[in-house]
Amino acid sequence: MLIRKATLKDAKHIAQLVLPPGQDVKQAGDESYVDPHPWHRTLSSVLASPEWTFFLAVDGESKIGLLAFHIRPSLNDGKKRATITNLVVADDYVNQGIERQLVEEAMKSASAKGCTGLYATVESDDSKSLETYKMLGFKREREFFELELKREGP
Repeated sequence: MLIRKATLKDAKHIAQLVLPPGQDVKQAGDESYVDPHPWHRTLSSVLASPEWTFFLAVDGESKIGLLAFHIRPSLNDGKKRATITNLVVADDYVNQGIERQLVEEAMKSASAKGCTGLYATVESDDSKSLETYKMLGFKREREFFELELKREGP
C-alpha cells in the first residue's frame, strides 16, 4: 500500500470514496465528461489551492482511502492550524490501519507546512475515525455545531 497526493486525474476515485453510492462522476478529460453539478468545480478549486492537501491510499490500481485537510491561520495567535475534513477508507480495507497511516501522513505534512496544530472534524456516528484519532493522541477540545442555510435568490 502506498500513500500519495491526489490530483484532478483522481477525481473519479475520489468521487467513489466520498460521494453516495450510485452517483456517477466522469473523469475530467474523458470524451463523455459531463459536469452535472458543481462537484468537479469544487474539487478542481480545492486541489489547486495551496491551503488544501488530499492524500490517497493506493493498493495496486485500487484507490482505497482518502484524507483531505486544509490549512487556516488563527486570528487568536497568528499561527497556522490544519483541519482534517475527510477521512474515508473503502469498506473492504477497514481495520487494516489505513486510516491511521493517512492521519500520520497528514500530521507530517501539516507540520512540514508550519502548522502548530491538527484538528479533525468527525461525524458523530463515525466510531472508527473517532477511535483512530484518540489512538493517535487527539483530544476532544470543542463541540462543533452545524446549521443548514436556505439559499436565497436565483
